[in-house]
Amino acid sequence: MHRRLERSLHVIEGPVAAMLERPLTHVEVEEVTQSCNGLARRLSQLGLAVGAELVRDVQRLCAGETETRSPALHAARALEDLRIALADTEAGLTTAAAPERVAVVTGTPTAELDTIALSLALRGVGLRIEDPGVEPEGPADALLVAIARGERSQASAILAEARARRSDALIFAVVSDEEDLSTDARRHIHATLDTDDPGAAAEQVLVSVVHAQRPPRVLVVSGSAEPRELPHRSAEFEHCHISIGAPAVADAARELGVVSVLLDRIPHDEALAVATLLRTNEDFRSLRVAVIPSYQLRVSQRIELLRSGADMTLPPDIEDDEIVAAVMAGVRRHRRTSDVDTSDARAATLSWTSVQLLAERLLGRQGRSGHRASLARLTIDDSVTTEELNAAMPGLISEFRREDIVGRFNEREAVVLLPGLPRNVAVKRFASLVDRVGLDVDRTRVGISEFPADGRTVDALLDSAGATILRTKRSRGPRVAASDWVSSATAGADVLIIDPDAAHRAVMRTVLEERDLTVAEVSNGIEALARLVNQDRPPLPRAILLEFDLDGLDGIRLLRQLRSNGLMGRLQVLMLASRSDEFELRTAYELGAVDSIRKPFVPLVLAHRVDQMIARADGPS
Repeated sequence: MHRRLERSLHVIEGPVAAMLERPLTHVEVEEVTQSCNGLARRLSQLGLAVGAELVRDVQRLCAGETETRSPALHAARALEDLRIALADTEAGLTTAAAPERVAVVTGTPTAELDTIALSLALRGVGLRIEDPGVEPEGPADALLVAIARGERSQASAILAEARARRSDALIFAVVSDEEDLSTDARRHIHATLDTDDPGAAAEQVLVSVVHAQRPPRVLVVSGSAEPRELPHRSAEFEHCHISIGAPAVADAARELGVVSVLLDRIPHDEALAVATLLRTNEDFRSLRVAVIPSYQLRVSQRIELLRSGADMTLPPDIEDDEIVAAVMAGVRRHRRTSDVDTSDARAATLSWTSVQLLAERLLGRQGRSGHRASLARLTIDDSVTTEELNAAMPGLISEFRREDIVGRFNEREAVVLLPGLPRNVAVKRFASLVDRVGLDVDRTRVGISEFPADGRTVDALLDSAGATILRTKRSRGPRVAASDWVSSATAGADVLIIDPDAAHRAVMRTVLEERDLTVAEVSNGIEALARLVNQDRPPLPRAILLEFDLDGLDGIRLLRQLRSNGLMGRLQVLMLASRSDEFELRTAYELGAVDSIRKPFVPLVLAHRVDQMIARADGPS
């Protein structure tokens, strides 16, 4: 474990041990609170949300903010869980195959240097610590030199010695303030690192190293008679005017060896064809595809492009500098995860705790950027040996992109997190994959959930994918299915529940199934609309339980859509209200809802209301 984290844990463990014998003094509580806040902040910066939450639990227990009979025992257990989580992460990283990138850390030990180094380790970069002045042990891609405040006057000599010793590496200065370095000192370094954001600093190291070795190139395909003149950046953009179709784009991309394709002002249908061709060709699996339409696309057109394989769509009126920044940001996101060879079993060697820590960090990024992600849970039945799954894991890893997280959940299950992909695309990926990696198709099932529609945490997505597997087993459904899959047995359900809260859906399902009613459920308004208005839809439900607050399409907007499709006169809708809002209730009734109930509800009252709605639905119109 890194020295600074280890030291912080020792500081916290002292008061926790003292709590076993006596209450803490006010001064001790303040000290442990300060130490816990600092450690939790550092872990959060690294993206280790689980570890940060464990530290906060310790702080609350020591401060007496949590009601429990034995706070000292609970705090000790939380610290032990934290040590296990950090040790598992470190063990998984150190036992992985030799990384392609190596960073050397030297200089005065500081908290900032430790945190940046751990950020690099979590991104798959090999680390070595060297004392200043010693001969290099082996090649390195980057050298991180920590300059303490008392060494500002010697900074130039320190960095010059580091450059002479490590002529093969890019030199990065780790300083608390860039102004600490003189102009002469800056001559010896590639860049200074932002010590306030260790994650961004680690990414800067990776991006700089990767670009120094493999300059990225972007193919700009223009559909206009006057191609756009984008700002020139190190010959990264290769302009090309192509108007003869998708195959020509693919040929140009292959010949030029580009890592990204920008489709600028070409017709929507042509962009769709290019994205589909590139995504279905194994030679271009890792290629980034960005689209700038010639006009403002409808939401359905954007979704169609993203589902066909485009990585991003940019607005038609975007400035040239913004285009370069957006495209290169996408390239950097791809490049920074390209430093671990997917032919090895690195992800498979990580424990579930380590995979969970990495996955939560990735989901946090997806949430901030507003992008979706899919989680696939692959499970084998008892007739398949765990050795067969072990043998299939390297092949499974090689089938996915470098930014995907592939790991083991337990002896009989594997988990794949696919950032940027909706669940329907993930289903297509898995359709023929199981057989290719050597698993028996008839004895393997895959359930796929989507972030954030099915949950915003790894545990929630895992539960949703597991529930999908159970549903397909009971109904003898497809071997690979997404969370919105509906079996023919429940297609003509009596009641459709539309609620984002899985716990509430489970309670309502239990109440209604006890009355011999068949129940179907969806978690958001978009799925509900697709189910109810699709021309190939099953028979309409006899009653609908609809929550106001839904992702994508809220309850009121869903009612408006159903009304515009002429369905409200044929539906009995009961609104589920988590809060009291008279305006929303009045609007819902005006749009055709027949009843409402407040959460939390009394099960008997809910059942009675549904019975009344079904009686009205079955009666004469």
